[in-house]
Amino acid sequence: MMDIIKAVIYSSLAPSIIIMTLLIFGLNIYSLLSVVLIVFSISFVSSILIGIPTHLVLKKLNIKNGFAYIFIGFISPTVLLFISTFLELQSPQPLLSMSLILGCFGAFCAYVFWLCVMPSESIDELRARTNN
Repeated sequence: MMDIIKAVIYSSLAPSIIIMTLLIFGLNIYSLLSVVLIVFSISFVSSILIGIPTHLVLKKLNIKNGFAYIFIGFISPTVLLFISTFLELQSPQPLLSMSLILGCFGAFCAYVFWLCVMPSESIDELRARTNN
């Protein structure tokens, strides 16, 4: 249980730190903090609503591969964006660009989540199996 709590917090902080690093020189401190808080909030809610159920289902199915987490982390924000903006679609280009960006952030969050919830013995086992 503690691993899941740690995974939610770390996977929510990861994109916030990236955004903060990318924007630190372009925004004043108040704008930067507001952007980081928004990104953290969205990541936190997504980790709870998507990350935890996904982890529980994959754990039940005995899937320990990080690529499954990354794939779901990439697909879920993309699908949610398409569903939420499908009727308002004027031009597909901005939607595709935004879904790619959100998908990459989702995949990164999912990877961080996976690193936190997988015991290190399992990761070492996976590495040993792929090297042989």
